[in-house]
Amino acid sequence: MVAAVAASLVVLVGAGAGSCAPPAHQRSPEEQPQPRGTRTEQRPSSERHSDLDVADGLQPRAIDFADSSTGYLLVAGCPKTCGGVLFVTFDGGFSWVQRPLPSDKFDSVDRVGMHVVDARTVVLTIGSDGWYRSTDAGRTFTHGPGEAPKPSDMLRGVGVGCPTGGDCPLAVLVDGVPTPTQPAFPVGLRGAARAPGGPIWAVAADLTTVYTARSDDDGHTWHPVGGPLKVPGTNVLQVSASLDNVDVWLLASGGPGATAAYYLHPEGWREVNHDVRVSLGIEGGAAAGAGVLAVPGERFGFVFVDGQWSEAARPSAARSARILPDGTLFAVAGPGDAWLGGGSGAARLWSNVTVDAA
Repeated sequence: MVAAVAASLVVLVGAGAGSCAPPAHQRSPEEQPQPRGTRTEQRPSSERHSDLDVADGLQPRAIDFADSSTGYLLVAGCPKTCGGVLFVTFDGGFSWVQRPLPSDKFDSVDRVGMHVVDARTVVLTIGSDGWYRSTDAGRTFTHGPGEAPKPSDMLRGVGVGCPTGGDCPLAVLVDGVPTPTQPAFPVGLRGAARAPGGPIWAVAADLTTVYTARSDDDGHTWHPVGGPLKVPGTNVLQVSASLDNVDVWLLASGGPGATAAYYLHPEGWREVNHDVRVSLGIEGGAAAGAGVLAVPGERFGFVFVDGQWSEAARPSAARSARILPDGTLFAVAGPGDAWLGGGSGAARLWSNVTVDAA
C-alpha cells in the first residue's frame, strides 16, 4: 500500500477464460441483474463488455472489485448538470445492476469518489454533501459522520495512513486503526503489509535507504529485519505479502528504468531483479503467490524469485495490480476497464471487464 491510504484508496481468482455467468437460480432475488439499462455484447467469454444506458454526459469514473464476482462501477459527469449512477455486478462483470446514488446532484464532480470496502460495503464521497456508506451492496446509504471518511471507515486489513484522515504523521493501521505501538524507524514510515493470520511487515525509507520491521503480535511489539537496504530510489516503494504467508516482496523505484525487486529471506532482503520496467504513475506490484511478484505497466509482467522477468500478453496497459481476498489478481487499465485473473502465481486465466456509456 502507498502512504496516505485515506486519500487514495479506491478499494484483486477471477472467473477464467471460458467461464460463464452463474445460473440465475443461484443468485438471491435482489441480486438479479436488471435487464433495463445494461446491454451485454456477445463476445468471447474472456471479454465481458456492457453498454450502460445512462444520461448524456455521464462516463465511467471508477471501477473496482471486491472478489471475482462482486464489483462496483461509478459513472459520473458534467457539464450541464453534475450527476452520477452507481452500478454493481454479482457475476464478474457479465451484467450490472443500477443503484441510485444518495444525492442526484453534485456541487463538484471532481470530488465524487468511490471506495469499495468489501463485497457488501461501499463508501461514496460526494463533494460538500459529505460521504455515505452502504452495507447492502448499494441498495441503501446512510450519511457518515464528519466531512470525510476516516481510514477506519474504509480500510480493511493492514495499511499506512493518518488515523484521523487528515494531515498527521503516518502510522501502521489495522482496519484503519493504529496498532498498539508503532515501529521505531530513523526515517519516515512508507508502507505496511500483512497476509491473513501472518506477521505485519512495515517499511520506512529516505531517498535511497529502506528499513524494515516485523510484528508477530498484532503490532504490540516490533523487531528490526535485516539491516538498512540501499535501493535505486524510493519514488515507488511497496511491500506486499502473498495470501499463503510464504512470500514477502519489496519493489523500490527511483523512476522509469531504475526499479528493483527484492525477496525476503530469513537474513533480510535479497535483490532478485534490478531492471523491473515500471512506468510513471504505476502503483507498485502485488505478491501473487508461488514465488511471483506481479508488476503492472504498459506491458504487464511477473518477477520470479530466481530473478527471471516474464512479460504477459494480458492484461494490457494496467495502471495498478493487487490480490483480492479470494486470490484473484485484479488489475485496472482505466475507469471502465478492469482485468480479473484467476489462478496462482503467474499462471492466470484472464477476463477483461469493460463498460461504456450508451
